[in-house]
Amino acid sequence: VKNDFCKKLITKLNRPLISTSANFSGEKSPLKFSDISPEMISLVDYAVEEDREKVSRYSGSSVIKIWNDNRIKILRE
Repeated sequence: VKNDFCKKLITKLNRPLISTSANFSGEKSPLKFSDISPEMISLVDYAVEEDREKVSRYSGSSVIKIWNDNRIKILRE
């Protein structure tokens, strides 16, 4: 984990975190908080106040599927 807030949260909870991008399928991945759809924000229980003006250096993650026979399919780049 590269984000300090997430590191602290994981340590405090003593559990791993898993998440998806903060966008609906087919929409562009947000690089800063203001890029997140207000509709998406309204669907979560809590949005962290920290670093809302920060612009991410990272784009959305790639998602791949790997079968037991070593076939690979790119689901998202």
